Formats: sequence, structure tokens, C-alpha cells
Amino acid sequence: MSKHKFKSKYSEHMKREDLAINKSKKDNSSDQTHIFFPDEPKVGVKTMKTYTNRMNSKNFYIAILVIETSFTPFARTCINEISSKFHLEVF
Repeated sequence: MSKHKFKSKYSEHMKREDLAINKSKKDNSSDQTHIFFPDEPKVGVKTMKTYTNRMNSKNFYIAILVIETSFTPFARTCINEISSKFHLEVF
């Protein structure tokens, strides 16, 4: 997407959540990665549960989270608990 198209689509009323991306491998469309951009500066358990429920319902197990600052301590515990089922990268 060009910079101009991006600005016209997301301009003034953009929410980070609107930037979510779902991509699959060219040779295997069932192997998907989802990229989440949580709106809240400090991500909590509620958001993590929402994302993992979405991932579970759509049968994808790899995600990237682009967060603003950090996780709450309980959200970090949640990530450790789900790590056996989901692979999460955090930036």
C-alpha cells in the first residue's frame, strides 16, 4: 500500500486495532500469522484472552503483537500459560 493510500484510509480517525493483518504462506494457506496492534498502552489479560480466542476460533497459532509500552503482570502470566499452544512474538 502506498503512503498516500495509507493516509487516506487511516488518516485522522485511525485506531491501532484497525491495522491488524492476517497473512498466510504462499505455499500453504493454512499456515497463517496474525499481527495485532492493541489500542491500550499497557496490554492486559482481557485483551490477551480476546486475541487467543480469535486465534483459536480461526485455527491459527502464530501471532505478532505490536504493543505501545508493556503488559500487565497478569497478561505476562497469561502469555506464559498459552505458550504451549500459541507462538507469540512481541514488539
